[in-house]
Amino acid sequence: MRRILILGLLVLCVLALPLVAACGGGEETETTAEPTETTAAPTETTAATGETIKLTWAEMNPPNIPTAVGTQAYADHIVEASGGRVEIDVHGGGSLYGNTEVFDGVRMGGADAGSYVIESGDGFHYNILFNLPFINYPGMKEAVEIYWTLYEEFPQFEQEFTDLGLAYTAHYQNPPVHLHFHEANKVVRTPEDIKGMSLLALEGYMAEWFSLLGAAPENPSYNDLFSMIDTKAADGFIQHCLFMAGFDLVKQFKSHTILGTGGANMMGLGMLWNKDTLNGLPADIQQLILDSGREVYLDAILEANAGDVEKWETAIAESGNLVTTLTPEEIKPWQDVLQPVYQSWIDGAPDPAVAQSMFDRLMELTGN
Repeated sequence: MRRILILGLLVLCVLALPLVAACGGGEETETTAEPTETTAAPTETTAATGETIKLTWAEMNPPNIPTAVGTQAYADHIVEASGGRVEIDVHGGGSLYGNTEVFDGVRMGGADAGSYVIESGDGFHYNILFNLPFINYPGMKEAVEIYWTLYEEFPQFEQEFTDLGLAYTAHYQNPPVHLHFHEANKVVRTPEDIKGMSLLALEGYMAEWFSLLGAAPENPSYNDLFSMIDTKAADGFIQHCLFMAGFDLVKQFKSHTILGTGGANMMGLGMLWNKDTLNGLPADIQQLILDSGREVYLDAILEANAGDVEKWETAIAESGNLVTTLTPEEIKPWQDVLQPVYQSWIDGAPDPAVAQSMFDRLMELTGN
């Protein structure tokens, strides 16, 4: 049962990047499909008056996972609001492309659009800003609003997609990642408190960050994770609370440190489009896709997340576990230690001056 659940709950979280996620995302799903060598996605009809526009979407997650719920709601809304002019065939559960395949699949025309975790390895840099550590976002919905604010203010975000023959119409930030410890009444407030502590991290980049913070992270495979938790092979686990609730792990860990409202990380993902396909649609359909991507998609995911949020809160209340919640002032020392990570992103940008402006604006909007 755990193996079935993990395919649904994990997505990613990624900064050049392995992927993790859960009730806010979805995990890479293995498929055998290969991208087709074409340059335009297989839209049967684009602008012909009176004819049905048929679109193919690739969704990496099973249909019960919140991000997949968001994708389906997005598709259903477009179909309904178009008055039947548009039909969308959503291939869920990675049946068309898994997470590592969707970028090439959409770009080369194997699908018109697909759910996608933003990765630096695919040619993105500026958009990775939103995956940096310890950005104290006020919440998931607010994080998405901040993304679109910066997207509008800095054309470089959209240009990265355009340069790759792509467009981006919907965005979501995964739940914030926190710390969970086997030891009862374990209080962790500063990086000093985790010095030498062994922590499980499913993402390689997360392990690197916590190594800089002085911990001794381990980066297990998904297959080994639960046996390592059961045997207490490490002192703690780095993961978001909806994952903990979904896998009923609250009883395995006795203490929790909530790393502010933004956690150690909130990974970005959303809906990737083949640019030629989107541009070839009638203007009103394009506008419908853009408008509903920023509202319908996000609202559906947040509503689907609500059950696991309640499950987490109930489990914590019933467990009697110690929960330590850090204030924005207490997050600052963690950010200070990770300054080299921020600076590396700025220095490695196509235009470091622009990257610095983006970073400063993000800090302003998040109150950091």
